Amino acid sequence: MKIKIRNQSMIATTLALAGLIGACATAAPPAQLVEARATYTASSGGLTAQLSPTELYDAKKVLDKADLEFDQHGNTNECRDLAYIAQRKLVLANVKARTESDRQKIAEDARTTMPRRPNCAPRTRRRDRNWTRRPASSTPRSRRGCPRKASWLAP
Repeated sequence: MKIKIRNQSMIATTLALAGLIGACATAAPPAQLVEARATYTASSGGLTAQLSPTELYDAKKVLDKADLEFDQHGNTNECRDLAYIAQRKLVLANVKARTESDRQKIAEDARTTMPRRPNCAPRTRRRDRNWTRRPASSTPRSRRGCPRKASWLAP
């Protein structure tokens, strides 16, 4: 009889300790929230913070709402939805930053490597020796003044 009582009290103590440990443990955040936090951490220290800070700030506001929702109510649909929206806003901010970076690189390359040419350099007879011009009345409007030698022009 004493063994039964001892076993029952041990089981009750074990269950009570397990209940206390379970009550003190916090719930794990949803995967969407963890991913959004990691993306924000990576984005806030990189190119996105420099080239598209407004989009990064908008994403941070939504991420803060998701964190607040998780702290107050736990793993709810609202929390997961807000974390998903924050993640998408962060991805968009990263893409905008990369696009702006590429645009700046292209503009810099255009300034340094390509010489400026006038829009329409005048052609001279010396340069276009094979060019012959018919009277304006026999030349169609679309071909008048064309400096290239067309196949329908007589040599």
